[in-house]
Amino acid sequence: MRKIIFLLIGFCSLAASAQELQKNALSTSLLRLESNSQTMHGNFQLKLMNGVEYQRLFNKWSFGLKYEHGLNQIEEDPNYCNDCFYGTGYMREDNFYLTSNYSALHLFQSRLILNTGLSLYYSNLDFSGNYSGGWSGGGIAIDRTCNTLGFSPSLSLSYFPTKRLFVSVHSNIRFGWSQELNVLNGQTRKTNEWVQTAPDLRVGLKF
Repeated sequence: MRKIIFLLIGFCSLAASAQELQKNALSTSLLRLESNSQTMHGNFQLKLMNGVEYQRLFNKWSFGLKYEHGLNQIEEDPNYCNDCFYGTGYMREDNFYLTSNYSALHLFQSRLILNTGLSLYYSNLDFSGNYSGGWSGGGIAIDRTCNTLGFSPSLSLSYFPTKRLFVSVHSNIRFGWSQELNVLNGQTRKTNEWVQTAPDLRVGLKF
């Protein structure tokens, strides 16, 4: 009986230690400001994204997976050009990431953490719209699909109001190699993608 009690105490202690280590984290994006070269002019736009990121924590390192989906209306009316196209575009995107992060700096008893990261990503994106203006004033129609592979360095600052709950601000740059399909004429071409996110507001939980 005494051995059983000791085994139960040991098991409970290990379970408590495992919980205290908090080796996992889940987070989601709330709101972001982003510039994407796949739009007409690539200007910064406020966007909503749905998705989730899972991270496995190893001391100062973490590795994980992230998926995000977005369906956003892109308003473009540049004031720096009299002959530019202007109008409304619609972007649907699904992004998949393999992520790695390093906690470079811990402040205020680890309530504030500065992270650096590097991710590999795949993106499937549709962008379409009818634009007015242009040199001739006749406007233009766009409907294209892009499949992209690339990498993304990042920098983030996380604040922990509790040991488990955190709010973070992320900034990253994505660069990728794209296969673009013009849906209107069926032609394909190879191109590059540039995406800058500054910032991305996220909330998450360690467990």
